[in-house]
Amino acid sequence: MPPRLLPIDTKTVARRLELNPGTVTLAAAKVIINGLGLDAEADGHSGLATEAFELAIDVQAIADAPEPGGLVASARMIQDMDDIVLKAYELRNNTAGAYDRYDKHTVQATEALEILTATVVKLEAADFELRTGARAA
Repeated sequence: MPPRLLPIDTKTVARRLELNPGTVTLAAAKVIINGLGLDAEADGHSGLATEAFELAIDVQAIADAPEPGGLVASARMIQDMDDIVLKAYELRNNTAGAYDRYDKHTVQATEALEILTATVVKLEAADFELRTGARAA
């Protein structure tokens, strides 16, 4: 198995938020993750496929959740998204182990991880605004 990949670079996330904000959606991440699961299943990586499908279910659950209406709900949603990002990080590492570090599947898993990380950044900015009444920079 290749060495663990590094966490997502903050500059990459910032660039995605600035240049491609329309791609930072849970629906986009879910489509990528489901695709990974289908490919892994077709390629005989049943454990990886299960991991991807379970993550897609978690992402859909967050997408279906109502917008946080208060400080506690906001903090809970951020914590739930943090947990999802950790699972996406593991999925990306496991994808690299099952395929190759530079394989298209690993690139797709990295993209899903970037999208999920950027989603957390957006949630944290909204939480900051909710708590302070000031817009995050």
